[in-house]
Amino acid sequence: MRIHRLGIAAVSLVLAAATARAAEPPRLEEIARRYIQALERSMQKDARPADVDAVLAFCTDSYRYVHPAAGAQVDGKDSARKGMLSHVGETSGAVVKVEQAMTSGNKVALDVATAFVLVETGQRVERRNLFVLVFDGDRIALRVEF
Repeated sequence: MRIHRLGIAAVSLVLAAATARAAEPPRLEEIARRYIQALERSMQKDARPADVDAVLAFCTDSYRYVHPAAGAQVDGKDSARKGMLSHVGETSGAVVKVEQAMTSGNKVALDVATAFVLVETGQRVERRNLFVLVFDGDRIALRVEF
């Protein structure tokens, strides 16, 4: 009887640990969704440097951004900040929406629909991209955009 009780206790501990691990991916997905919200705010016509800083607050200091189709790679949070600031105010009416999300380990893949207006020309841009975010703890270390 005592062995049986110990067995049940061990199974309970394993199930609790599995449940805790299962709860982790939605936490990363929620962080990724908040990152996207901050990104959307940084793309508004009236965005300020503080809005860019709010986006980068989700990232590690060694954050890397890669966009293979555009041939872009930015290494480091400071470089990312400079790059983002160089585009502040260029777009308006930005909507960045997560259509689907999938989490695997420390990676979150987001199917993202983005729409905005280029302030200089008035041209409306709509696009779909896949963002793959790789986390280091609760911070984004890498964003690859396809």
